[in-house]
Amino acid sequence: KSFPQVGQFLRVTLSTARAGQPHAHKPDESTRSAVKIGEDETLAHGRMLREAPGFGMAAPDTELPWRRSGRPERLLAFGFCCGKKDVVSSTVLELSNLAFTYRARPVLRGVNWRWSRGEHWAVLGANGSGKTTLASILSGEQSHFSGNRWLAPELIEEGIAYVCFERGQLRCDRDRKLDCSEYESSAQDVGTRARDLLTQAGANKATLDAVSEQLSLAGLLDRGIRFLSTGELRKVLLGAAIAAKPGLLILDSPLDGLDLEMQQRLTQAIDQLADTLPAMLVLCRSIEEIPATCSRVLVLEAGR
Repeated sequence: KSFPQVGQFLRVTLSTARAGQPHAHKPDESTRSAVKIGEDETLAHGRMLREAPGFGMAAPDTELPWRRSGRPERLLAFGFCCGKKDVVSSTVLELSNLAFTYRARPVLRGVNWRWSRGEHWAVLGANGSGKTTLASILSGEQSHFSGNRWLAPELIEEGIAYVCFERGQLRCDRDRKLDCSEYESSAQDVGTRARDLLTQAGANKATLDAVSEQLSLAGLLDRGIRFLSTGELRKVLLGAAIAAKPGLLILDSPLDGLDLEMQQRLTQAIDQLADTLPAMLVLCRSIEEIPATCSRVLVLEAGR
């Protein structure tokens, strides 16, 4: 309280922590007070954070100074570069003591996980091990959990695409229920076309053409999704996900239910995509389903 400004106190506190020469620094919501006391102290505090080894910051998205001000130059002061991958820390994602309970039953129990830049991961576990719940927490679809989830700025900026192929099948079922072919003069109702899924994901013509060529979708684009085979539908859903250019792509059991030939085709497509993606996570039930491009494997058993 003797310091004239809160920002100066934060700088002294950080200097004290650095004096111990730790391997990593993790200030928790360290910008909350600094934002209130003016730009000069905020930027000075940010420069000190940038010099800290292994820097990582835990803060809600709305409290980050660049989110509040809308000024991208603030991003640089805290060691990040807007729209690029050259951040100080090599960590892309980190979970600490993550837990989730559903109807009084623990689904995830104290999961600790650190994801470094350049890695592709697979999560291996049987049904009920917590794979899908973990994916929904990572993607932000599930927010009611305990513990900490930290995302690198580029994941916040570029987003996370979670591809659950069972949901694609539900969309086909919906199209079947809404089929109005008997009222059409042509006696046909295409319903949702494969092209529609890609454009809804934000794909312009150039992106649509590129994705179509990459996954060999040209012959599928104008067909209704309910008329596609399971393997063809999954390729379309995969194309719609990468059309959004996410920072992380999550695939939920992509080979489940496919015949051997289609498994090989889809596996080849996933391996080719991995070279163009910043990060990829594949949920698998067996070791045989793990793509060759996954460099790390997280094994879940009973939520741990």
